[in-house]
Amino acid sequence: MKAIFEKVDLEEGQSLIIRALNLPEFDAPWHFHPEMELTYIIKSRGTRFVGNSIEEFVENDLVLLGSNLPHIWQNPSNQSGRSEAIVVHFSEGMLNNSLLSSPEFATIRQLFEKASYGVAFPLELSKRVGQKLAHMVNADPFSKVLGLMETLQLLATSNEARTLASVGYAHHTTAKDAEKMTIVFEYVRQHFSEVIRLDPVANLLHQTPQAFCRYFKKRAKKTFIEFVNEFRIGHASRLLIDTELSITEVCLQSGYSTIPHFNKQFKRITGLSPTGFRKKHVG
Repeated sequence: MKAIFEKVDLEEGQSLIIRALNLPEFDAPWHFHPEMELTYIIKSRGTRFVGNSIEEFVENDLVLLGSNLPHIWQNPSNQSGRSEAIVVHFSEGMLNNSLLSSPEFATIRQLFEKASYGVAFPLELSKRVGQKLAHMVNADPFSKVLGLMETLQLLATSNEARTLASVGYAHHTTAKDAEKMTIVFEYVRQHFSEVIRLDPVANLLHQTPQAFCRYFKKRAKKTFIEFVNEFRIGHASRLLIDTELSITEVCLQSGYSTIPHFNKQFKRITGLSPTGFRKKHVG
């Protein structure tokens, strides 16, 4: 997986594209594009990566992404069933500067500013927007634009919206930087259940371990070890929800060799113990 820049095929005179996806799994790589994106998950689960944010996603997940913000929705390897979503790509330029700077569009302007870090929305609002998007898929062009404006206004007035990537996160808008981060991402994805050492990762980027640590932290706004732990705990969270594996088995399959260290990292990242997390999400 080595894709970085994705060209969204907005035709001349076209302001947005809305697609209903029904796939065996989400197969888009870690990528970015100049268009903004609104993604609503109808049916799927897995791990969502937005900038330096790593979170679990399930059905009714709704996220707005700003221009050139790297992202990927990744399903577990043992997924059964298909992945369904509605995705809207639109150019921020569809609202010209005069319109965006007008008082009537102040809330949408603020929403776009937040979207540069990715924005996730509460469940009830997500369901409401999901229904609106479903009606927009086969609508005429004017109705699609009008529907998007109404949707953006709904999202902009939410008091429970939250940003995903850290403030100050550096977007990987160059092919060179994006390719480097993709290499690191893929290495962690393939080896997270093993012992991960800095030397081989740094070698992939032709850097010393010290230079790699500085580079990664500057780009991701978190250390490489923090990123690995978040990836592992994201995988562990899926196992706790989707399987009946014991806590020890989840620990070992997620790259941890001792239960105390696993419990400590899990609680630090999720705020719950593995047992508490499973009870909350499975019962």
